[in-house]
Amino acid sequence: MSITSSDTQVGLFSKVTGNSTLKNVNLIDPVVNVSATDTCYVGALCGQLNYRLSSQDIQLIYNSISLPENLSKVVKQALLEELLSDFLNSQAQIMACRVENPTLTVTGSTPRVGTVCGANGDMDGTNAFKELIWDTYNLGGTLSVNAGNPAANQNRRIGGFCGLNEFFIGRSYTTITADDITATIPGQGTDENGNPISIEVDSYQEFANQGTLFSASDGAGISSAYAAAPDTNADVSQFSQSWPPPVGSCIPEYGRSIHWDGPVTLLIVTGMK
Repeated sequence: MSITSSDTQVGLFSKVTGNSTLKNVNLIDPVVNVSATDTCYVGALCGQLNYRLSSQDIQLIYNSISLPENLSKVVKQALLEELLSDFLNSQAQIMACRVENPTLTVTGSTPRVGTVCGANGDMDGTNAFKELIWDTYNLGGTLSVNAGNPAANQNRRIGGFCGLNEFFIGRSYTTITADDITATIPGQGTDENGNPISIEVDSYQEFANQGTLFSASDGAGISSAYAAAPDTNADVSQFSQSWPPPVGSCIPEYGRSIHWDGPVTLLIVTGMK
């Protein structure tokens, strides 16, 4: 899979919403190049998983309804609200998927970027758009966000698995190393004489950035996750210190899932442009 885009939601699935499930997808050597001018959501598998509907999205749903012309506006509105109920207060899922050796290169303001998914979950004040990611893995790869322009990363959410997780990720891991992530912000240091100088400072999470739209009491968080380098999330463990997981922890062996009793190779996407 090779994608070059200037869109703001980019991935094999650019955006997924409603009560949907992505399952048993195996991406091999995906290449994603994005140059956006607005907030961008980028992941090899999914740009944005379960997001709030825009007015344009609602209009597209409305336009998809073929109704008799003599129906009243009240009836049409009721039918639209019934159709929208499949999207509002919904829960989308990713299960038993794998991304292997991704190459993501992104330029754009306010980036939300991860090897698997750019951002998960959303809320519009009255409606909750939740997501669950289970038994999903990223193996290696490289991630570069606004290389050479650290100022563009001031409002970044960049992660070695997911850029911004607003709801829940469990039993998942990433093996990308810190050496293969380029994501910096402007900082201050000193030269050999002690004089202040401008420097670039690494700024990303090895696994994911946990959002604040939902609380732990809502079921939000990260559980039983692993990464190659330290991550500040409490339940993200470093491979060198905590692998293999304890017997009975429900972490599946490499390449297998408790949601599917075979290797994760049902759908392989490679070499597609």
